[in-house]
Amino acid sequence: GKTLMVNALASTLRASGHVTLIVGSSALCATAYKRGRTAHYIFGIPVTGDCTDLHSTIHPFSARADLIRNATAIIWDELPMANKAAWQCVDNLCRRIMNVYDKPFG
Repeated sequence: GKTLMVNALASTLRASGHVTLIVGSSALCATAYKRGRTAHYIFGIPVTGDCTDLHSTIHPFSARADLIRNATAIIWDELPMANKAAWQCVDNLCRRIMNVYDKPFG
């Protein structure tokens, strides 16, 4: 179902030269996908006991920021189950690395 469709979509995009990131809210979720990673790893979301105000560890001029900046598609499985602070952290990171502050995720 969903896993097959996401892998097919990502493979098609990648075959066309598009940078496509597949992330999951958990390691179990991320491993279901070809080249899937946890959202925490890709976006530098800190793993802490206090999940209310998170700030990415990714520097805006790093290779990881370049990867995110060049992504045509970011597929985040189980996003609705993610902590609100985690996706707000990603929103803030994307705005910072894209240098666009007036649009969601830059």
